[in-house]
Amino acid sequence: MLDLVEGPSLAERLSDGPPLSPGDWMELAARLLDALAAVHASGRLHLDLAPANVLLPGGDPGRALLCDFGLCLPVGAASRTRSPGLDHAGTPGFAAPEAADPGHPLDVRADLYGLGRTLLAALPAGADSRLHRFAARLAAQDPATRPHMPGAAAELARLAAALGTAAPGVAAFTQH
Repeated sequence: MLDLVEGPSLAERLSDGPPLSPGDWMELAARLLDALAAVHASGRLHLDLAPANVLLPGGDPGRALLCDFGLCLPVGAASRTRSPGLDHAGTPGFAAPEAADPGHPLDVRADLYGLGRTLLAALPAGADSRLHRFAARLAAQDPATRPHMPGAAAELARLAAALGTAAPGVAAFTQH
């Protein structure tokens, strides 16, 4: 049985709600990185991280939940173009470019691409340029230039410290 989550998706919040504050954005980044770490620890890739697949219980980005695991594949699996029925899967603009390359082995950087694109979409207007640079590094077109999970976590921790964020989710994340 699944729990009912009361609250909008991130896509709905970005379209209908107030913009995220920088603190909310940092909380969201930490929460989603933590969710991806759990997915990857199970040996799986999510492969469809996009604003519509992030639920915000009570509208709170600090409680964000990653949902829709319908495209999940094992880490190291060949790109989904080699899997029947998944040729054009993923949310346009959020699916990693390498996922469309037949036979390309996928790793955690495919999910980090979706995270970066999601964080870029959620970036508050006028936010510190370091937030943009962090999200853009995750969403780099070339997977070789994206950080791996530990690098992304360390970068977020440094960013939180540099910005002096008091967001509890970021503090908890950086303890991992």
